[in-house]
Amino acid sequence: MGKQALLVLGMHRSGTSALTGVLLRLGVELGPRLYGPQAGVNEQGFFEHAGIADANEDALLLLGSSWDDVLALPEHWQSDSRLARLRKKQMRYVQKDFAKAPLWGLKDPRICRLLPWWQEMLAELEVEMRYLIVVRDPQEVAGSLAKRDGFSEDKAALIWLEHNLLAERWTRGQRRAFLSFDQLLSAPADALSRVVHTLDIEFPVSLDRALPEIERFISPDLRHHAVQQRASAAADSPVAHARTLFDAICRTAETDATQPDLQILEQAWEALALMRETRADILTEHLRQVARDRGYAEELVHRIFRSWSWECGKPLRFVERLFGGDI
Repeated sequence: MGKQALLVLGMHRSGTSALTGVLLRLGVELGPRLYGPQAGVNEQGFFEHAGIADANEDALLLLGSSWDDVLALPEHWQSDSRLARLRKKQMRYVQKDFAKAPLWGLKDPRICRLLPWWQEMLAELEVEMRYLIVVRDPQEVAGSLAKRDGFSEDKAALIWLEHNLLAERWTRGQRRAFLSFDQLLSAPADALSRVVHTLDIEFPVSLDRALPEIERFISPDLRHHAVQQRASAAADSPVAHARTLFDAICRTAETDATQPDLQILEQAWEALALMRETRADILTEHLRQVARDRGYAEELVHRIFRSWSWECGKPLRFVERLFGGDI
């Protein structure tokens, strides 16, 4: 199987899809079945391996969490025996879909929360991992999530903090590069040249050859909810802490450095822990959204159970249970 993988890490709505679309044009193998475009959300496509992304979602649900959870995952979660079945499924996807790829890639923002689990799996498969961490202004991300999911700015900023802090912590000391969404859109050639140098990586399609198509793919239209001028934010708010971390990562991304300011990182971790304990309003907002989503899901399940196709599929589901879900 392909022994070199590039993992794209970053918060949802931060440009991970745009970056992964660029990697596809550089010859990086992404798998046979990707999530396609969604009108009004991601016009160019998500570039996520559908099976792997679904299994990541299942893993979070099994752990009692979700991609937008404002609370941390349980302690020692990666050792949870209930993940064993999903672990086998993810490893089968990797072995089956990337066996012949000289360089393959994986993008799903959920991996920021599940990264130690993925690192264990890929290490067992003897895959050499490199990481590309993309960041976007937290207020722009918040604007996008407000439109798509109805999140408050504070909830979006809190989730932004966790995703980027986890991505940094679990890749520290490993081969990685930081990239800002602004850099990718405004100067793709310069940004990608730094990535090639920092990661010491050779893409199947050279940057010079792929650049014309990349520049056609990368356009200002990809950037929605642009912040022209930063609004004021309370000094101890999630937005303020996210901005400080964002600025520190951007300074790193502008050079060949691979380590943001450690003091700023430590302060951000302390702020995140404190806000989880004291910001009851954010937790209340999240719980209300969970309740709404659960109500919708229950209604959907009832409709499925009453449907003609569900009745017709009963024999197949019986056979699937006999064979442990491996048909």
